[in-house]
Amino acid sequence: QALEVDETFEVGEYIEIPKPTLKLGRIAAQTAKQVIFQKVREAERENVFEEFSGQIGQVVHGIVRRFESRELILDVGKAEAVLPYSEQAREEEYRVDDRVRAVIIKVHRLSRGPQIVVSRADPSLLIRLFETEIPEVYDHTVVIKNAVREAGERAKVAVASRDANVDPVGACVGMKGSRINAVIRELRGEKIDIIQYSDDIVEYTVNALSPAKISKVLVKNAEAKILEVIVPEDQLSLAIGKKGQNVRLGSKLLGWEIDIKSDDEKKQEILSQMEGLAAKVLLGTSLSELTGLGDKTRERLEEAGILSIEELASRSIDDLVSIPRIGEKSAQKILETAKAWSVPQDQDDSE
Repeated sequence: QALEVDETFEVGEYIEIPKPTLKLGRIAAQTAKQVIFQKVREAERENVFEEFSGQIGQVVHGIVRRFESRELILDVGKAEAVLPYSEQAREEEYRVDDRVRAVIIKVHRLSRGPQIVVSRADPSLLIRLFETEIPEVYDHTVVIKNAVREAGERAKVAVASRDANVDPVGACVGMKGSRINAVIRELRGEKIDIIQYSDDIVEYTVNALSPAKISKVLVKNAEAKILEVIVPEDQLSLAIGKKGQNVRLGSKLLGWEIDIKSDDEKKQEILSQMEGLAAKVLLGTSLSELTGLGDKTRERLEEAGILSIEELASRSIDDLVSIPRIGEKSAQKILETAKAWSVPQDQDDSE
């Protein structure tokens, strides 16, 4: 049929044949109008989705239009955005027509149009505000290595400088705190600790737990990323923070689990370990440590006054046979096991 119109057409090409409109009735015209409007709306929604999905992590300015349960609906220009209750900062209150700055965290494609989800609690909002208020962060002279928040209460930001002549902490604070105060005002009074980043985990930990003074940082388990931090007795509550906030944020900033102890607690722990070792040396190793020794046999040996593996290894077969219900073969096997345990232990101690 296409070739009858024009012989130059090839497979895969399209031909448009105008339909006479004079014969169309009112219903057909209305249907055509609805279809056109529907396609235009779909195209607009797709454009909005594409535009905002490319802005995830960016700050938008919105105006509060209405409340839906505990969620806020914001007018962000071409579309409406949702500020869920879980993404609102604590103690913040809003009214209709209030202007709000928030960061886009998600864009969903729904049948009724794209749903833009924004946040006032996400750490990326803090980073964007730093870029806005601090020129050195905007031009990447000062780099934000990590930022963690408990929205509305406290935040910690780790910064590093690419220029040896620029103090990253001083650049973020500004003259008399002018720069950081602008960020604090936007976040409605949220306390912000600016931390000097370091590749050395010990130094980084000391900085991350400021303003508390740290006595010592020990890497307890490098694979599991567990740190043990020792602080003076009068600094313990400051290091932990209100409801554990300081140590919790410090742990998130570092990416390590932090176990905080006071100097006195650590001393007591060391003393207990030394006492345990001393007792072990005096009393010897318990028979329960010897594999292959049954509970009943162990009880018979203990009743006979043999309480440690070292003492057992020093006995003769005749000594063991004299114990009720222990035969010669059993005695020989028990003695061999005890001596085999003793020799490697002695070798390890000497090494």
